[in-house]
Amino acid sequence: AVSAPCITVSSNLVEMGMALLGSTTTGSIMVTNPGQDIVQWKAQVSPSFFSLPQCAGLLNPSQSISLPILFKPAAPGSHSASLSLTATTVRAVQDTALSSTPVIVTMKGSAAMPTKPTPAEGQAKPQPKKSAGTVTLDSELVMFPDTVLGETSVSKVKIKNRSGSDQAVEILPLPSSSPFKTVH
Repeated sequence: AVSAPCITVSSNLVEMGMALLGSTTTGSIMVTNPGQDIVQWKAQVSPSFFSLPQCAGLLNPSQSISLPILFKPAAPGSHSASLSLTATTVRAVQDTALSSTPVIVTMKGSAAMPTKPTPAEGQAKPQPKKSAGTVTLDSELVMFPDTVLGETSVSKVKIKNRSGSDQAVEILPLPSSSPFKTVH
């Protein structure tokens, strides 16, 4: 009988601490393959201000890697998200493709507005910008060229912020059955 692969993490909670809006804080978690087979691991983050520069890889038996986690908040306050890690055994013969039960890690961080120096006495205070614009896409239709089966094509979408102030944009994940992938 073939047993399901296993991966372990150094902690099920990653505290990113306080970050200023617009800045990036980096943390990490150790991911380990305690088994005797090579495993392919995959990581998925729930939509949030947290992201991973690396979302998949291979681990040899008993190998560990440090997985970086980025926190770039666009809104003040406390934030949390889930990181789900799974593993699949890599075998020469793909007779069974058992995946591990997901390992769930909670990521937490807080964001604060940067402090602005007060204007010196006698200097005019800056006037707030009036918000007259909006946030728009350069095109509502994403076009891809004809692509050979098994190959990848990239199409970019530009998001324009003409509102005069910082805006948070949420990119919703595609269903796992989708042949498309979003990268941001």
